[in-house]
Amino acid sequence: MTALYVFGGSSTALEIAESFQASASPGDRVSLVVPPSEQPNGTTRLCIDALEDYLDAAEDAGFIVSMANLEVRLKCIATAEKVGLQPLSVVHPLAVVSPSAKLGKGSYVAAHAVVSARAAVGRHCILNFHALVGHDANVGAHVRLHPGAKLGGACQIGDRVLVGANSFVLQGRTIGSDSIVDAMTYVNADLPAKKILSSHRNDGRPLGRVV
Repeated sequence: MTALYVFGGSSTALEIAESFQASASPGDRVSLVVPPSEQPNGTTRLCIDALEDYLDAAEDAGFIVSMANLEVRLKCIATAEKVGLQPLSVVHPLAVVSPSAKLGKGSYVAAHAVVSARAAVGRHCILNFHALVGHDANVGAHVRLHPGAKLGGACQIGDRVLVGANSFVLQGRTIGSDSIVDAMTYVNADLPAKKILSSHRNDGRPLGRVV
């Protein structure tokens, strides 16, 4: 039996929970882990402050973090690891992960997302609906690809990068750590670390990001 603890109580957390249930084996279970302010009920919604009380030593237990805020994500990961949980990846049954690709632990691949041949995705990433990681691309940890975001082949994506919805990063380009690509933006040049790039700016130049 496998138990999955999803940190978060709504939005992506619900998507992850339903994706896990769609391919779960009999006896597997999933629970949302939420703070006291989000109305835990002790069954499907567990209080993060009492998480250890719900663990069953007989289960193969893992966790995944759904929230976008990095500070919150790191706190949740620390809480999970403190009680002995291991990061567990969830791949929706309608997603495609190439047999030659590598998917980091604690990552989520949503419906109709694709991780292509020889691509490598880091730990604790979220690849949302219809996202694409092209062949031979390398994606760092805590990266988020919003719905429809596309990375061309052999892209190099640093840690904690956000690629907005329906954006496209041209093949072979590099995006430095802690950068943001705005929604519907075409990236045809390398983007240094800690920058924001948006096609909606008139001059098309990246802005510095305060991290």
